[in-house]
Amino acid sequence: MWQLLFAEKQWPLVDHWCQFLQARHNKAISRDTWSQLLEFAKTVSSNLSDYDAEGAWPYLIDEFVDYLKENGVNQHGQINDSSLN
Repeated sequence: MWQLLFAEKQWPLVDHWCQFLQARHNKAISRDTWSQLLEFAKTVSSNLSDYDAEGAWPYLIDEFVDYLKENGVNQHGQINDSSLN
């Protein structure tokens, strides 16, 4: 369903978001996370260079950023670990 809301051209990290949810969060998504994810996708670049860890993002989005960093997101929003694709 996430891919329907976010085309890859609009948010290059949508596939990584889906992988993250399947791997680490097999639960319902809160309304706050739903609404804030759109803002996150619009305002934070795919390489996360402008992500503010002290910002008011929902916990799940913070966890997603940690997941990307653990797996080596590159400047194009791609994870360097090919095992995740």
